[in-house]
Amino acid sequence: MKKFIQKTVAGVSALAMTAALSATAVPAFADEYEAVQAQNFVDSFVDENENAIAQYCVENCESLDEAAELMELYEEGCALRVAEQTNDAISTASSNNHHINGAYYSGTNVASTPHRVVLFEMNTAAAMKGSIQITWNHGLVSYDPTKNKFISEEGYNLKASVDTDEDIGEEYININGRVKKTTGAVSRICRFEIGTLSKATSEAAILSAFVLDARGMFSTNGEDSNFELHTYALGDFDHNGVVDAADASYILEMITYHKISFSYDSYNPFISSSICVLAADATEDGILDLADVRYVNNHKVS
Repeated sequence: MKKFIQKTVAGVSALAMTAALSATAVPAFADEYEAVQAQNFVDSFVDENENAIAQYCVENCESLDEAAELMELYEEGCALRVAEQTNDAISTASSNNHHINGAYYSGTNVASTPHRVVLFEMNTAAAMKGSIQITWNHGLVSYDPTKNKFISEEGYNLKASVDTDEDIGEEYININGRVKKTTGAVSRICRFEIGTLSKATSEAAILSAFVLDARGMFSTNGEDSNFELHTYALGDFDHNGVVDAADASYILEMITYHKISFSYDSYNPFISSSICVLAADATEDGILDLADVRYVNNHKVS
């Protein structure tokens, strides 16, 4: 749509140069007409927030029809958020802070989209080296190093393998390498794909399937480590175990305003916000854009 608007400017100039509707002027006129339609569509949203998101959709969607479809999705999502009482207020251009009155991990729902595990270092002043071992409940989730991708975050050089404790015959994920000192509130160091099995009936159950043992990590600067393991589902922005229009509405706000914060009762807001961003990147291409909204739209529950 952005390219279309640029073509519109050229079309208007061409019309000003001649009074005759030549063969080249006809498509320029059509572009001008569509540009007026697009502006009328944006102007139809009197709410400041909706107007800004509609403008974003018009500038970035493939067509005006798609922009209209995504705005319907956005409005549906906002209605869901109000019904679920998951936010203090619908965010505006000057306020993108959302608070969830409830548990961070759903005890009743499990999202149908692929799941990921992410590992954080809570004490960013710590510099560590060694290994972290993660065991998992094979009845709830699956991990196959030949199929499930492991990602060491930028700035780290961590390696993962699956080994077996010979004494008890238990498999575990062995993550080796160095964890550097950083300056952020928390540090995301790695993540990996997992499979979810039918016995895992909630997001809380998926999290409980993993046990983290960081006793093999040793400090190189005298600061103790504090690792935390979390899970999330692609597209489940609000982390409630359901991928729906509400998630799409949050992502649309994020890509429009380039800022959003998410907090839960009695939970670290830096962790929740970081996971929300990871879940928002549903296509996992490292870019938050309309492709992620389309993913949610294609995978949302009916």
